[in-house]
Amino acid sequence: MSPVQLFLAFAAMCGAVVFLSLMPDESGGSDGVVDLMAEDGIASQIFGGGLTAATPSDDTENETDPNKLRSADFYGWKAKDYGVAAYGDSILHLNTIVEDYPRGLQYPASYRFAGFDPSCTPRPPREDEVIANVSVGYGDRPSGLQAFDTDALIKASLSWLERKYKGSANLTPSQLVPDRDGMAIIDVIVTDTSAPQYLVLQHWMSDVLWNVMLAPGVEVSHIAVVGPGGALNPPWGDYDIQFLSTRAADCVPRVARTPRPTWEMVSRPGAGQMSQDYLAEARAAYDNYTAWFLTHFDNFAESNVVGFYVTKHVLVGPVPTTPIPYRALEGAEVLVTEKDYVFVSPPEVRDPFLIQVQLDILSDAAGGDLALLAPAPMQRESGEATR
Repeated sequence: MSPVQLFLAFAAMCGAVVFLSLMPDESGGSDGVVDLMAEDGIASQIFGGGLTAATPSDDTENETDPNKLRSADFYGWKAKDYGVAAYGDSILHLNTIVEDYPRGLQYPASYRFAGFDPSCTPRPPREDEVIANVSVGYGDRPSGLQAFDTDALIKASLSWLERKYKGSANLTPSQLVPDRDGMAIIDVIVTDTSAPQYLVLQHWMSDVLWNVMLAPGVEVSHIAVVGPGGALNPPWGDYDIQFLSTRAADCVPRVARTPRPTWEMVSRPGAGQMSQDYLAEARAAYDNYTAWFLTHFDNFAESNVVGFYVTKHVLVGPVPTTPIPYRALEGAEVLVTEKDYVFVSPPEVRDPFLIQVQLDILSDAAGGDLALLAPAPMQRESGEATR
């Protein structure tokens, strides 16, 4: 049996395995790099190389033309680093909204698990509340929070191993780590003081870490997080929080936006039948989702909505007269929908731990001896093939 077949067989067995959520010991994680990557060790034979760091995204801090703060994508606008999605599908510069925006990775201090609401039903809004309707595809600014399930770990290991034995070059151990860039942060900057804010935070791709910050005088009355999963850094206040899952077929429909002329699937010249098929699918998804939204919020999903397909920051309310202080994740305790593995550790602590977990998986797949996945060359008898 080949190494890939061995791993496939073990991965199939792992489908029923449940791991506890783990946070590696901060004190000794970096020592694991030396042990795992020892030049004469089997891990080095299989993995090779060392750990690599996540690369930063684009930099538009000094951009003065709002039109250059976003670009068109297949499913809508893609905002750049300092682009803020605002009402009316408009875009603003982040420096006009907040001050002291941190450029590096942000690590929460700790986390708590928050389960999905089994009722799949958001609390009805009150007459005195305003719906703060935020809807995005996904975020692409990484945080230091990483959360995933066992199946993601197995998938990453299997994908890596297949590439390894197909002869792919430049493989590194860090590529074994699922979602290594961490959960994407989306800043929700709320400045509307006209009424208590009922935040409906919606996304339809990947996991999102919603970082909510309030201008002086803003009152939050409820937060409903709608999507496949993720995390929330909630602001101070007296209100309830609901996580509503779009993963279960009988819970909430997939979050969807109505197609706009700015979407590339609509405007791309010569896109042909493929775009028409995607367009029909997008319209059907929106019809399904907005029917659910209308039932529970007495309004359409596109009513006063703010957000792009790819968004790092959104503004709910008017531009503040002076920028408000940015609320960083440092020191925060975030709520995370339940995952098998959750980390708020830097890569040099987290990656060796996860690589060791995968080494153990591979060792079990090989029958207890990891060397079987990278056997030493053997000389056959004369006349036979040499490997």
